[in-house]
Amino acid sequence: LWTVASGDAQYLTMQALFSHWLLQLLLLGWVFSTFYHLCNGIRHLFWDVGRGYEIESLYASGKAVLAVSISLTGVFVYLALQAGGAQ
Repeated sequence: LWTVASGDAQYLTMQALFSHWLLQLLLLGWVFSTFYHLCNGIRHLFWDVGRGYEIESLYASGKAVLAVSISLTGVFVYLALQAGGAQ
């Protein structure tokens, strides 16, 4: 947002920076870690009420957290690309 307010030259510089593959990979990791943190937080809420402590439930919920995090990341990236995120 700061670069948009700073003018065209700064905005184009930031846009070029964000189009680099390394920064896009870092952003992908950040998006995944955000969704993973969200899903694992929900998992911990279930633990706080005393559910899911059995070993089978622990493994199943861990796999579910990973699968849902990957799915949400994929949906987010798809929607970002559809909105013109990679020009």
